[in-house]
Amino acid sequence: MSIITGRPVADWESGAEGDGGLPLLPRGELGDRAQHEEDPGQSSVQGFDEFPGATKDGRSPSRVLLGQRVRALDGLRGMAAGAVVVFHLGFINGGWLAVDLFFTLSGFLITALLLSEWGSANRIALGGFWGRRARRLLPALALLLGLVAVLASVAGSVPATLHRQTWSTALYVSNWTAVFSPQSYWDLFTNQSPLEHTWSLAIEEQFYLVWPLVCFIVLKLGKGRTGALAAVTAALLASSFAAMWFLYTPGDDTNRVYFGTDTRAASILVGALLACWMVRRHMSRPQGTASWPELSLRARTARVSLEVAAAVALVGLGWAWVTTEGSNPLLYRGGLLAHAVAAALIIAAAVNPIRGPLARALSLTPLVWLGVISYGVYLFHWPAIWWLTPERTGIDGASLAVLRVLATLVIATASWLLIERNVLRGRIPLPRALPVVAVCG
Repeated sequence: MSIITGRPVADWESGAEGDGGLPLLPRGELGDRAQHEEDPGQSSVQGFDEFPGATKDGRSPSRVLLGQRVRALDGLRGMAAGAVVVFHLGFINGGWLAVDLFFTLSGFLITALLLSEWGSANRIALGGFWGRRARRLLPALALLLGLVAVLASVAGSVPATLHRQTWSTALYVSNWTAVFSPQSYWDLFTNQSPLEHTWSLAIEEQFYLVWPLVCFIVLKLGKGRTGALAAVTAALLASSFAAMWFLYTPGDDTNRVYFGTDTRAASILVGALLACWMVRRHMSRPQGTASWPELSLRARTARVSLEVAAAVALVGLGWAWVTTEGSNPLLYRGGLLAHAVAAALIIAAAVNPIRGPLARALSLTPLVWLGVISYGVYLFHWPAIWWLTPERTGIDGASLAVLRVLATLVIATASWLLIERNVLRGRIPLPRALPVVAVCG
């Protein structure tokens, strides 16, 4: 039983940032980058408990942990997806940082899912986990690659690197291809490729491949103790931060530290550490056992403090997304880590069973729906920007920006309703879906 959705783990499909991840939540995506977890129709997290062990009534902790959809996580995903799109449209300087929020959210959701499965069955079904990831991520990616192939053939003139980028995208290694590229990511507005943005999907997929193995080994050797996983996570986080610190040279190209899985893993691991901490500390409780009037003064103070800290973090992220340029040296000297910690505070407030103003604001319907389709929004917005140029459309400025956004939303919505959701629900078998959507693209 999942601590995120309250359903059997085998039934819990996820989404990824893909989002760039995004990636990507619950019965749907825990909100995907997917999304980075679920199929973005729900973002459920209700409560956490220590594993192993049983509750007072003898039930497994995972069977009484929340199964309620947390709309605020979808809303948070929608906010991040919107920031990435607005950045690529050229209206803000730091919207690229929203990808790191996807990373942190994916780390949190995936780790919570794995801990839930271990707590329920004392094992992690690796094949089932990777199969769910494949069903969540591959259909829309196949559609993206098919669509790009069609657009490139029509365009006539395409980037010389497109063939290589297509293969690296399909194999989820595009971030390492970008590391060794002579072109800086910050030149993307002058040397455009329709697959330039897929580097973050590669990092998330590499995480999905390795992290379940790490969790399984640590939990097995640690006899199911969440503290053991938390210690390993903290050590890996510190190593990732150290790698970024020592590999970054102010004034040099940032490709190595910006695209490297080792240097960017810290943001994901902050989310994973949050999941471990919430489980170990019993921060949340099963639905129905906690309400504001029942809380002690100390508990109320802690809840209010979390809400205030999360609100400040949200304002800070908004300011950073608007103003921070990727060449700022402070980012690689702790700035990205601080961003991840701020994202973790917001996530902690969003999943708290005592809903506060922040969770209610993030649960607004437009944000939630944008979060539900955030994987598709991330995948298709950059090809839309690449293809819909002033030369092809005859318009420019705000009108062109609106057209690009509308095209993105239409394609992402259609992808979700017609392809992604049907694959997740088993209406379209994955082996049949991939060639079909690629050809349709």
